[in-house]
Amino acid sequence: MPGLRSERISGQHMLTTREHCMDRRIEATIKIIHTEIHRNIPVRELAERVRLSISHFIRLFKAETSLSPKQYVRCVRMEQAEALLDDSFLSVKEIAASVGIGDRSHFSRDFKRLRGQAPTNFRDRERDLSDRNSRHLKSKIGYAAKDRSVQRSMGAGAIHD
Repeated sequence: MPGLRSERISGQHMLTTREHCMDRRIEATIKIIHTEIHRNIPVRELAERVRLSISHFIRLFKAETSLSPKQYVRCVRMEQAEALLDDSFLSVKEIAASVGIGDRSHFSRDFKRLRGQAPTNFRDRERDLSDRNSRHLKSKIGYAAKDRSVQRSMGAGAIHD
């Protein structure tokens, strides 16, 4: 996403821009979107909350973020869904609901369009990578433990001053 970067602000993961000073109304809108992502907030309501007309709000939002408000919300939802797929045992349906998308098939279609694979495939791939890394770490730990036990049996494990 041009002009946007992912940051952690007040304990929340947010898409922001730091290339220039962002309009305070758009910053306020971004905070609203992140705190209320589980809701389906109409663009009209976002514009009203920062006291702008809908057309001016959309134009300003796009100028500041290079995305329309709807595109931005979709990206935030998919980032949060990605994190939940990585870090939770929630079902895809539960994840869709928690990021504000009530229809699982709509969520899966959007996720695949933006991330290149279905949510279940993404989760399986992430878990496969995690399992491989875990097995690799366990094998390293196992070899280190074997080395120590071999050293102890040979008397090389003790250090004397």
